[in-house]
Amino acid sequence: MDKKIFVLAALTLFTSLSVFAQNCPQGTPSCVSLDQIDYITDPPFKTIYWKKSWGAIASSPDSPVIGTSTGRFSRRSAVKEAIRKCKSKGGKACELSLAYQHQCAVVLRPTKRANPHALKEMESVTVTSVSQNADTIVKALEIAAPSCHKLNKGMICDVLYLDCTKPFLIG
Repeated sequence: MDKKIFVLAALTLFTSLSVFAQNCPQGTPSCVSLDQIDYITDPPFKTIYWKKSWGAIASSPDSPVIGTSTGRFSRRSAVKEAIRKCKSKGGKACELSLAYQHQCAVVLRPTKRANPHALKEMESVTVTSVSQNADTIVKALEIAAPSCHKLNKGMICDVLYLDCTKPFLIG
């Protein structure tokens, strides 16, 4: 009988202690289990990440000027800056030609250094500049050069602008 009372007393004692630990008020250090102590003392860490940026190109059909922007955190900001720069250079009807994020962009425009057959046509034909974006400048040029050549009836196209948006380290 003494053995049963001893076992019953031991069970009652240990059961009540675990229940007591669960009812401790929040923030009481004596109630924290040992495996949670490390989590409380570790300071919070800052998250470091790369933020992609935007670029934009604006042009005006009434003049040969372009406005560009790069390294902006929003598309809207990049577009507004490009249009503002285009207007400040004399463009009257500046509008967005290209907006790009985390890429490279090029603008090609035909020049007077054309083949002899195209020189005569150049005076009567309106020239068209070509804007193109891609992962690299080389890829953008590979896509834009044939398009510019074809759109402008064989005229030689020169690079008017090229740049890439760069990511920013935040943190």
